[in-house]
Amino acid sequence: MNKLIWLTIAILAWFFGSGYFAFSESGVNNFLNHWADSTLQGDADAVCATASKDMTFEINDGTTGRHMQIEGNRDDFCEYVRKTTPLMAKMAGSVHVTRDEMTIEHKALHWWTAQVTYVEHWTINVGGRVTIETVSEDRVTLVKTFKGVFVKRLDSESYVENATQNGST
Repeated sequence: MNKLIWLTIAILAWFFGSGYFAFSESGVNNFLNHWADSTLQGDADAVCATASKDMTFEINDGTTGRHMQIEGNRDDFCEYVRKTTPLMAKMAGSVHVTRDEMTIEHKALHWWTAQVTYVEHWTINVGGRVTIETVSEDRVTLVKTFKGVFVKRLDSESYVENATQNGST
């Protein structure tokens, strides 16, 4: 009986500890870097696998030359990702991604959920001739489960900050 109590305490300590790391700035950045890397490799399935079963999202995308507003559930998100991810992989010659203004909030009674906001900057060099700088302001709800961290909600607003061709603006 005593061993069962200590085992339960050890499992709970591990779960709380792994949640603490998962929702640290380093842990969240690792998760988001994996997301970006999967996108750039054209791996839509890896991006889709990060979505929780009950995920919802809203994306306002002003980076394509025509404004797109997309919202829906996990299936809609996966469909969107399967259409756009291969294009990103083909288009991008070299890409540099940075994030700033990151905030992470989670409550003690909801240690398995975190609200994350950040601004993400993508610098995309297309064929050495065009450089496009985009900015997205994102709000993500992450959920920690025994199987890992998943996106429960995504709100993203993105726009082109700058486009340069042949060294001119």
